Amino acid sequence: GGRGNFLTFYSPQDNHSFVYMHMLRPPPVLVGKRVHAGQTVGRLGCTGSCEGPHLHFEVRVGRATPGAETKAVDPLPYLRQWPASTG
Repeated sequence: GGRGNFLTFYSPQDNHSFVYMHMLRPPPVLVGKRVHAGQTVGRLGCTGSCEGPHLHFEVRVGRATPGAETKAVDPLPYLRQWPASTG
């Protein structure tokens, strides 16, 4: 679809989904598996409907599964809360 290769992380504690789209290849993470801070989960790409390589990042209220009616919200407040990378 328009998302191309994508990956969605759902946080039940926050009831928010974090979606990364247009990745170069399908994500190397299996459904239901945990990921860790600093783990590579994809590479910048231009798959699906896009004009050039970029990261399309969305924060959505609820569990964002294909076909789900979820609302995108401003990601900036979440990004400001996340600790800076030490890697």
